[in-house]
Amino acid sequence: MMKTRCHVYLNELRRMTANYPEYVLSALLSIVVIITSLTVVCIFSQYEKKQALQYAYKNTLFMAQYLGIMNQFFIETNQLHHVKCFPVIQEPGVVSCSIVNHKGKILASHGNIDHTAIASTLYRTMQHGQSFSESYDKDMIRIIYPMKKFSRCLGAVILERNISSMSTIIITKSMGPIFLCLLVYIIFCTKIGKFVVISLLRPFQELDESVRIAIKQHQENITIHHNLVEINDLACAFNHLLKNNRY
Repeated sequence: MMKTRCHVYLNELRRMTANYPEYVLSALLSIVVIITSLTVVCIFSQYEKKQALQYAYKNTLFMAQYLGIMNQFFIETNQLHHVKCFPVIQEPGVVSCSIVNHKGKILASHGNIDHTAIASTLYRTMQHGQSFSESYDKDMIRIIYPMKKFSRCLGAVILERNISSMSTIIITKSMGPIFLCLLVYIIFCTKIGKFVVISLLRPFQELDESVRIAIKQHQENITIHHNLVEINDLACAFNHLLKNNRY
């Protein structure tokens, strides 16, 4: 027995709403939101790492300058027993620190610095009177800060630091609020998405229910008034089929 046109359309409408239930569409939307959020986190974390490394380098240069200013008076007045690397050696990532006079003699030291390997660089830095920085190994930087009084160089501060450890601390602190905001964003988008999905599917489900009742009770029309023009057009089409007994 061949299905009438109304049954065909009604079954197609049921199949459409059955294949895309609310929870499936909500889950798909949630997955899209989560993937988008993770992508944003990855991009932002790369940007944060770059900014953190730049900050770590500036902070390391500042620490070398601090040591230079703090110890310059003691070197100038020959109070060498007061020369020290404290408190910079307690900062995160500081591997080694050394303070030398204008002849390269070590006045204070912490950690292991190969002074022989950097002797030529140290000499040029003190001669030119400008700070020197270089990267070596992985995420390691070395800064040489000359201590000057007018045109005379009194000595230099040599500071070696692993800036990746400091950048990790900075990123960890900054990512906490970001993850919290993303969690709120995901929950908000999921709630909004579920509302949108329900708003889209509910009119079709109501139309399906009305048509099934009309066929069962042999009614000639269904009454549906909806804001969506498409739903009203579908209702008119089903009314036409019901009126002509084509179900």
